[in-house]
Amino acid sequence: MWVLSSTRVQHWNGTVWSSIAVAPFGDMRSVWGSGAGDVYIATQFRVLEFNGTDFDEVYEATAINRGAELHGTGPNDIWFVRSTDLGDASHFDGSQWKRVRIGAVDLSSVWAVEGGPVYAAGQGGAIVRLDR
Repeated sequence: MWVLSSTRVQHWNGTVWSSIAVAPFGDMRSVWGSGAGDVYIATQFRVLEFNGTDFDEVYEATAINRGAELHGTGPNDIWFVRSTDLGDASHFDGSQWKRVRIGAVDLSSVWAVEGGPVYAAGQGGAIVRLDR
């Protein structure tokens, strides 16, 4: 289990809690992972990946945003949405991040289903389906 605070990440390995300091990449907003070696953090502007010891930046958002969330189905299918006026998301396919334009939808959450659809929700009750 992974838990975020303002500057640290707490990890429960089933026996004890450990604490990992994270460089100042902006406010940490969400954490998601599909396994012990596949853990990501969404900050206000970036996506960080756990390297086994600490977190490294793997993606930087180009738009100023007010919030961010991650979700995926595994290391080759990760989604990053941001609360911006640009209405976009980013998708990692295992080799590269690709920006996905949505339109003028202010996104705040995302949910991906393995082998199925990906949905993002946002301001005003908007729900959009994202294409992989």
